[in-house]
Amino acid sequence: MRSTICDTYRPHAGSVLFYSYILAASSACDANGPRKEVVIMFRKILVATDGSEYSRHAFSAAVEMAKGFGSEIELLHVIMKHPHIMASEVSAGVDMTSMEYEAHSKTAMEDTMKGIDVGEIKVETKIVHGYPSQEVVEEAKKGADLIVMGTKGHGPWAGAIMGSVTQRVVSNAPCPVLVVK
Repeated sequence: MRSTICDTYRPHAGSVLFYSYILAASSACDANGPRKEVVIMFRKILVATDGSEYSRHAFSAAVEMAKGFGSEIELLHVIMKHPHIMASEVSAGVDMTSMEYEAHSKTAMEDTMKGIDVGEIKVETKIVHGYPSQEVVEEAKKGADLIVMGTKGHGPWAGAIMGSVTQRVVSNAPCPVLVVK
């Protein structure tokens, strides 16, 4: 028995759509060709943000995908764990307090979402402390079906071909990763 795909869907330019088909064997086909069933692949999409323009592009792509799948989005910002800063927060020489880091994180998430119509999509925001790549991977292990993130961010290597955080997430992620320019 052979299976064939008789799909006539042609996405318009610039659209992002991921789907898969479960194809029945030829003997189970009807007059219109093989029986197809669309499988929703991404129920929860994790978007990592640092507030950069690349993060905005990633969030925008995730929203479009979520609209197509009826997915929910978790927007994650990681406050960089920096041992000597965290340990010295009690001293007077610290540039930013924990509350200032939290405020910066909220601003980064607001900047990421600003002007993007999420429609009926449920968007949950979350701030965690730690090393960005590790925290994104750990958060994805809690049930994300897809990670979406920008190619680069605000870090010191922002001009690199692909940011080091993105590279580490791609290497260690428990699910697919969509990297957006």
